[in-house]
Amino acid sequence: MRYKIGDRVRVINVSDERRLEALGAIGIVVDIDAEWTHPYEIDFEDEDFKKFNDDLFLESELIIASEEKVTPQSDTIHIKFQKNFEDKDGASLEDVLEILIDKVKEMHNNGSIPIMDVQMNNMNIISKLKEAKMWLRENRKIHEKYSNTERSGSNEWRNNWTIRKHGKRTKWSV
Repeated sequence: MRYKIGDRVRVINVSDERRLEALGAIGIVVDIDAEWTHPYEIDFEDEDFKKFNDDLFLESELIIASEEKVTPQSDTIHIKFQKNFEDKDGASLEDVLEILIDKVKEMHNNGSIPIMDVQMNNMNIISKLKEAKMWLRENRKIHEKYSNTERSGSNEWRNNWTIRKHGKRTKWSV
């Protein structure tokens, strides 16, 4: 075990969305149960984080805290990604690209130095992010088209994929 009872630790990551508010919280390790998947019990110093005193934490969610108090940045986000195209729980890659596009536009509009090269670069960044979004939508359409095909016992979805090998068309196989 990396930490021992009495260590002053800071939460740097969370494996559960319910505990996002705990990011940056500092507390003392009060109990360790090595047989549990989340072995560390922390007693948090700040009243705002006392509600997490009953939660258990992974080793990867903690780091030894320095003496100064660290607060989480307000401009940070935690993203739970979708596992696949069918998954409706979480953010799609398209959602994340949209956030990036908005952030680049915000930085572009708030630029204190109106240098033409920087403005052109920002416009290129936005263009490429929009293009990436378009290709992800195309992938989603293809996936939806073939997700209705029975994959067990049928190779129809595979037979539609071909690749070029040494200048001639070859069927793709798995």
